[in-house]
Amino acid sequence: MTPSLELISKKIDEAYNLYPTRVIYNTTRLTDKELIEGCLSGDRRSFGDLYNKFDPVMYGLICRYARNTSDADDILQDGFTKVFANLGKFKHQGSFEGWIKR
Repeated sequence: MTPSLELISKKIDEAYNLYPTRVIYNTTRLTDKELIEGCLSGDRRSFGDLYNKFDPVMYGLICRYARNTSDADDILQDGFTKVFANLGKFKHQGSFEGWIKR
C-alpha cells in the first residue's frame, strides 16, 4: 500500500523539526582563500560571507549533538568566534570546512 501524500508530508515536517536546516545562499564568488584573506585584512563583508557560506553546514553538524536548537545556536556562535579568532592559523592545507569542523 502506498503511503498517502498527507502521511509523507507529515513525516517530512517531523524530520525538519528533528534536524532543522538553514539555507543561506552564498552570494559571493570568492574562494575560501580569498574570503579568509579578506577576513584577516579586516573586511567586514568577508566575515559575513564566510559565515553565511559555512553556517548551514556547521549548524547541521551541531544539531546532531546538541540537545535543542537554543543550545545549537550557542555552540555555533562559540564555534565561529573561535574560527575567526584563529583564522590566521589556517595554513590552507586541506579544506577550510574540515579545519572548522575540528
